[in-house]
Amino acid sequence: PEGELEDMFLEAKATDMVLRALLTAESQAEKLLEESLAEFSFYTEVLSKVVGIGPRIAARIVSQVGDIRKFSTVNKFKAYCGVHLLSDGRFARKRVGQRANWSNNLRQAFFLVADQMNKRPDSEWGERFLAIKAKFQLKYPEPVVVEVGPEKREVKRYTKGHIHKMTSWRAATKFAEWLYRSWKRHEKELAKHPIQQQKAA
Repeated sequence: PEGELEDMFLEAKATDMVLRALLTAESQAEKLLEESLAEFSFYTEVLSKVVGIGPRIAARIVSQVGDIRKFSTVNKFKAYCGVHLLSDGRFARKRVGQRANWSNNLRQAFFLVADQMNKRPDSEWGERFLAIKAKFQLKYPEPVVVEVGPEKREVKRYTKGHIHKMTSWRAATKFAEWLYRSWKRHEKELAKHPIQQQKAA
């Protein structure tokens, strides 16, 4: 009968001791994560106020970056995040025979941030996401067929899907720039108030 399989699954799920134990452990881990982030002033005062960034995404970013002061320029920070542009204007990605010099976990975190922008079009960063997409759509109104590689195989570029992907990475890059400057500014403010800095540590 319709729905019987789903009902059986829900019943099994409700009585599965292993699943309940995993859910309890996950809940405890999330609570511990939130408590740890609550002691980090940049998260509580800046990062947590960005719509779409919860403890999980924030923890990825904070744990991978560590100390923002180790990045002397915004370009070095973007390169470490994997959201930089190459010298020819292409977005960075793994290519055959090349070794990625960025943090994969951090790059994934920025991809998740861009995804949250897309899902929240009414937020500040969601509006920026749409503005970036509109510029790409204006610049590339129609798909273009280009030849790539030594074998000159034809590839269609600037389709709706391609433009969306371009928008996601450009938005991630813009967010990384904002994050770097905001974090640096926050560190300077903390340096002016040693007591507050101790709490942040």
